[in-house]
Amino acid sequence: MLTLALDTATETLSLALSASGVILCERHVDAGREHLELLLPNIHVMLREQGAGIADLEALVVGIGPGTFSGLRVGIVTARGLAQALEIPIVGVSTLDALARGLAAGAGPRFILPVVDARRGQVFTRMFESDGHGSLRSLSGIECLDPETLAEFASHHADGPAVAGGNGVQAYYDALTGFNELQLTDDDALNCVSAARLLEQASLHGETKAGVSGSHGGNVFEGGDLAALVPIYVREPDADKTALLRKREPWQT
Repeated sequence: MLTLALDTATETLSLALSASGVILCERHVDAGREHLELLLPNIHVMLREQGAGIADLEALVVGIGPGTFSGLRVGIVTARGLAQALEIPIVGVSTLDALARGLAAGAGPRFILPVVDARRGQVFTRMFESDGHGSLRSLSGIECLDPETLAEFASHHADGPAVAGGNGVQAYYDALTGFNELQLTDDDALNCVSAARLLEQASLHGETKAGVSGSHGGNVFEGGDLAALVPIYVREPDADKTALLRKREPWQT
């Protein structure tokens, strides 16, 4: 049972392969804005290193954000195309869920705050509570906030300090230091979205015929309407917002 997981929501492209629930390998690539050019070549390289090919894949797990709009589109469209061509099931998992699962590992029972850089001076986040034994409970919806309001957000949803990490913390580290409500992680591995955590999150929720699980905030598609597997945007994409403004107020340039 060979499963490919991929996440393109941030500047780091993350890939992982598992067989029958065992992680075979994981790959992280600093993609910047070049997810389109780097995604498929790195998938082929990782499969080849395991003595496999695209045709050997039996299921897919893809991060559905929130994150950068162009990165998410590349990852989800690629995953949809592979699922359709290979006629295999696909699972969508929130990138924030996967990031939170990594931050919670070994942290004990405490509050977890994954933070993804949303560009435009904002971050995507969601508050979780960990029981210290691998179970996470969401305490809020997914929000798009100014970094300066994260401490207030944390104190509103948690009655203790929250472990905060992700590329959003890295981007605004100086602005987030000094708040008792936030415990910032400087571990690069924890600040990076892990495709292996996508697989772990997916495996927690009911198996499909192909052995891949549904996820909190995601769906399983077995030859159904793949177009229904969509990114979590939270706010309007930049290009779409510009088009909407021009339609509503065509006199503005």
